[in-house]
Amino acid sequence: MLILLSFISCKGDGDSYVYPPIIFEFTTAQTNASGDVISIKTDKGITYQIDKLFTNSKLSANTQERIICYYTLIKEGGTDTKADLYAVARPVTTIPKHFNEKDRKTDPVGVQSAWLAGEFINITALIKAQNKGHEFHFMEDAITTENGIPTITITLYHDKNGDMEAYTKMGYLSIPLMGYISQYPHGFNILLNINTYDGIKKFPFSYQSAVK
Repeated sequence: MLILLSFISCKGDGDSYVYPPIIFEFTTAQTNASGDVISIKTDKGITYQIDKLFTNSKLSANTQERIICYYTLIKEGGTDTKADLYAVARPVTTIPKHFNEKDRKTDPVGVQSAWLAGEFINITALIKAQNKGHEFHFMEDAITTENGIPTITITLYHDKNGDMEAYTKMGYLSIPLMGYISQYPHGFNILLNINTYDGIKKFPFSYQSAVK
């Protein structure tokens, strides 16, 4: 299920209120027993403890979960160590797997951006939709090796379930690479194929491991 982020507005006292700079980002959240986010880890590996929660969104309890969120940083002693969290939603985050040919779906999407960040490939998609649920996965097509370097070919699965292409919604997807990092500790390439409204587009990425 693709979950789209809800916007939250803030209101201060009087005209002198200064809105804090708000960051919108893919992160990995750590939750407590109540499902509240207690810390977030950015794709650069920086962890911020959550000082204040301005959202009632609940995630799975006592786990790490991929999220997209709005947050602001709090400085202590001149260093950003904590954050206030304003809004949370889950992007599509599934481990790539093999699909039988008869089960493959590649309905088109628009791609605003796709980038490698830390242990994930993040995608901001533009989805033409009306009122039906759209299903997304990541299909692992093949793994080949050239000059000792593996290349993993992945195709975006998209089933619009017969929905009308009435207007454009923003969607967020994140491919976890931890399994490939463990399997290929010396690095690998990813070739991501996405069927867009302008035809198939290929997005190449290279993961460079710190292991020598």
